[in-house]
Amino acid sequence: MRVSLHAAASKTIGWGHYFRLCSLGEELVHRGHEVLFALASEDKGLAERLRRSGISVVDPDTMRGFSPTDFVIVDDYEPPAELLEVLRVGGAQLVQIVDAGVTRRIPGALVVRPDPLNLADGELSGIEFAMIGADIRRQMEVRAVRVDGVISVVIGGGGNEIEEKIARHLEFSLGIQVTRPRVVSDLTDRSEFLHQVAGSSVCVVGAGTSLWECAALGIPAVSLVVAKNQRAQAEWAQDNGLCIAADKDDLNSVTSGVQKLLESTSLREGMSRRGREVVDGRGVCRIADWLQTRYEQHA
Repeated sequence: MRVSLHAAASKTIGWGHYFRLCSLGEELVHRGHEVLFALASEDKGLAERLRRSGISVVDPDTMRGFSPTDFVIVDDYEPPAELLEVLRVGGAQLVQIVDAGVTRRIPGALVVRPDPLNLADGELSGIEFAMIGADIRRQMEVRAVRVDGVISVVIGGGGNEIEEKIARHLEFSLGIQVTRPRVVSDLTDRSEFLHQVAGSSVCVVGAGTSLWECAALGIPAVSLVVAKNQRAQAEWAQDNGLCIAADKDDLNSVTSGVQKLLESTSLREGMSRRGREVVDGRGVCRIADWLQTRYEQHA
């Protein structure tokens, strides 16, 4: 089976789309399939990670010159029309990864929705398809020991203004030390980053891909709504015991959520247990199973 992947990735929108699609690509390579990744990013670390995983990196503008693939999988808020025209050449089956932020649907594409917000939306929908990578699953097996009082803040990969503002506010309001693990320091290997995050008592994260990763790792979380499309996801996660939801424009709500978790060992333990129950880390495996089945049926 030959698959091409297309994801949006930048310091502006973060690397959630890239990492979750990269996770699927790694799983497919592990199963012996050929995977191409059309990467529109200047960051060399992103391309190097793909190559290390056995995924071929190609320029999206040159896709027309490649032999056809069986599946084209797109993970982008607004996939450009010119890209879709190129992808349709060759008759590959289009698959779109969709979440609450996607504003442009691809006509005729199969839909994978790796969140719990609309179970009727697409061929695969639900939290069981949360796209957790192999590096997360390895960290899940380690079960890092939580260090009491350690608070990590990770919003969109680290190092942005929102993250700095939250960290300063927490340090001033609660008199605590806040760590800021930054995946941007090494996009080719997240092991050190994940080890730091997994050892935290509480992690403040955006309500996107990072929220499901925290749940899989069993990390008590305050989930920050940094974009309107994330609100429904954060509220679902809070209602289901995976986090305390907060808003980027209300720093006091962030502080309140962190304080509530720090003051209650039972609340942290319950949230950690619930997260691992709900997000088991096997989402990309289930999606890969589905792709293989479709391929075999139409071969």
